[in-house]
Amino acid sequence: MEGRSDELDVQPEVRVIVWSLPRTISTVLTKCVSFVDGINVHLEPYGYAHASWLGLQGFSHQELPVTYEGNEALFEQAAQIMGEFTKSKVDPKRLPFTTVQSELETATGKYVFVKDQSHAMIPQFRQFLPKGFRHVFLIREPSAIFSSYRKAMYKQVTGLKMLEKSEEEYDIVEDDVVGMQPLNLYKNHHDLWKYVQENFDPNPLVIDATDILSNPSDHIKWLLQAIGLPYSDSLLQWPSSVEALKSWKTPGEGILESHIHFYGTAMQSTCFMPPHPVPSREQLTSDVIRCADAATPYYQEMYKARLTNDNNNI
Repeated sequence: MEGRSDELDVQPEVRVIVWSLPRTISTVLTKCVSFVDGINVHLEPYGYAHASWLGLQGFSHQELPVTYEGNEALFEQAAQIMGEFTKSKVDPKRLPFTTVQSELETATGKYVFVKDQSHAMIPQFRQFLPKGFRHVFLIREPSAIFSSYRKAMYKQVTGLKMLEKSEEEYDIVEDDVVGMQPLNLYKNHHDLWKYVQENFDPNPLVIDATDILSNPSDHIKWLLQAIGLPYSDSLLQWPSSVEALKSWKTPGEGILESHIHFYGTAMQSTCFMPPHPVPSREQLTSDVIRCADAATPYYQEMYKARLTNDNNNI
C-alpha cells in the first residue's frame, strides 16, 4: 500500500463522493477502490454528523449546531451519545457539518473517495455539500434492500441493547430507534440526486448494485473510468485482511468494528459475490413490503438513468 494519499500533499486529480442506501454494497465497493494507488478514503463523515445531530435531539432535546467553535460542550455530549450507541470512540471535532465540508474540500492526495449516506443530507444540511466533487448514487431493487436491511438492523439494535423484541415482532418502521426513517430512505436518495443535478453536477452517475455483483469486470471498469480513477483487473480481487481499511478516515476509533452487522461481511470480503435472488413478495414481511412499495417509484426513475454499456461514455 505504498503511496497512500494521506502521505501525499498534492491537490487531487479526482474527487468523488458515492451516496449510498443501506445494503447497496457500498462498503465492498469502497474496499475494492481502496487498492487504487494514491487514494484517500473517507467513511461516512456526513452520516455520522447527521446521526450525532439526531442523537443529541433524541436524548437531551437540544439542537446540535453546525460549527464546532463555541459549541464544544454540545459536541462532546453528542460524541459521547454516539460512542455509547456504537461502542466506539467518536471524535467530537469531526462531527460538525462545516468541518466535514472543509475537510473534504481541502483533502489532499492524488484521489479523494468519499462513501456516505444520502439520508444524512436532508434539505437544511445540503448547503454543506463539498464543492469540486463528482457524485455517484448507488441503487438496488427495494425488496432486496429492505429485506436485508431488516435482518442487519435487528441484529444491530438488539446487540446494542437498544431494543428488546423478537425478530418476528420487530418492525423496521415502528421500531426505528436510530432515526433512519426507512419509509423515506429512497425518497431522500432520489431528492438528493435531483438536488445534485440542479446545483452541482448535471449528470451524476447512477449505478445499480446488482449490476456490479452480476458483472463486476464491466461495471467496475465503467464506473472507475467514468469518474477518472485508474482501473485494472487486479482490483476485482483483494485480500480478506482489514489492513487496507485502517487508512480510511472515519469519525472515530472502532467505527467499522462497532457496526459488524452492516460492515462485517464487506470488511472481510475478497471479491464481489454474485447477487442473491430478489425475494418474492410472499417472502417479505409486512414492514418490508411497506418500505419497498414506498421506494419503488424513486428506484424506477433512477434505474432508467443507471450506468450501462449504452451510456458509459467510455
